[in-house]
Amino acid sequence: MLKIGKSYKYFTMCLALLLVCVFPVFSQDNTTQEQMPEGLNIFPYLQNVTQQGIVVMWETTEPVVGTVNYGESEKMGQSVTESSPVKIHEVKITGLEPGKTYYYQASYGNVNLAQSTFKTTPPDGTKDFRLAVYGDSRSDPAVHGKVVDMMFGETPDLVINTGDLVSSGTYYERWKPEFFMPLHKLSDHVPFYTCLGNHEGNSPNYFNPKFRPMKQ
Repeated sequence: MLKIGKSYKYFTMCLALLLVCVFPVFSQDNTTQEQMPEGLNIFPYLQNVTQQGIVVMWETTEPVVGTVNYGESEKMGQSVTESSPVKIHEVKITGLEPGKTYYYQASYGNVNLAQSTFKTTPPDGTKDFRLAVYGDSRSDPAVHGKVVDMMFGETPDLVINTGDLVSSGTYYERWKPEFFMPLHKLSDHVPFYTCLGNHEGNSPNYFNPKFRPMKQ
């Protein structure tokens, strides 16, 4: 009985350590505290990349007309402007070339956001392509941010999240701190796609075209 008791205590201690590793305590990451430009709610992120185009999305606190300037150099020189004021901005850029890096900058009102870059899908037959796949990023922005840091170091061309992006997709206020802010380091210059997880709960926050955190 004594040996069994010691084994039980050892097992309990190991189980507790395992639970701490697998289910980390929720903590706010510093990225959630990043200073937001005036009128901005979610930083620009990239969607639906192809060989000839890409979609730049971001969210403002009030409806406003947005513009994306872009080009092959920092001078850019080309632009696409929305036709009406919106909160969820979705600017489609077309007429691009496969496998090229472009500079872009989103703006609205008197606010010009930071310039960044994106790369179109490579030409057919390209063998050198870096894909990052991860998932279950919900609940802990600090851990999510660390995973993003590791992916950032591998310079992926595309990121896929396999689902459970947030702890509960029906709560609008959880998308920004749990998903968009930790991912911002990558999402403003690396396109990403997502899968629907059970924690998204078939929420309109995932599907509704008027509020589209992700577009598939």
